[in-house]
Amino acid sequence: MNEYTKNESFAFNNRIYKGRKKVENMSEIKRSNSKAIVSLIMGVLSLFIPIIGIILGILGLIFASKSKQEMNLTGESGNGLVTAGKVCSIIGIILNVLMILIFMVFFYFVVNTDISTY
Repeated sequence: MNEYTKNESFAFNNRIYKGRKKVENMSEIKRSNSKAIVSLIMGVLSLFIPIIGIILGILGLIFASKSKQEMNLTGESGNGLVTAGKVCSIIGIILNVLMILIFMVFFYFVVNTDISTY
């Protein structure tokens, strides 16, 4: 193995490929905003956890708006995460409110029915 092949393989191993774009070192890769990730997690949890999902959905929307502001200032990535977090949070809030309303209507009719066996 001559000197040229050692240097060529070393240079190839140190390159990082992100999609089709070649990135020379890790400092050039944009990091995702941590609040955007939290927003997505809160939004997904709001879909699956009943009643508490309303609170989680609201927190997801708050984190999404805060992360959007931070990303505009710092240039971090995570727009897709923020959008997904907002959508999941809104859907989670709507589903939880509908579930509570349906439960209340069902409970109202069950309690108000006069079942007599005379």
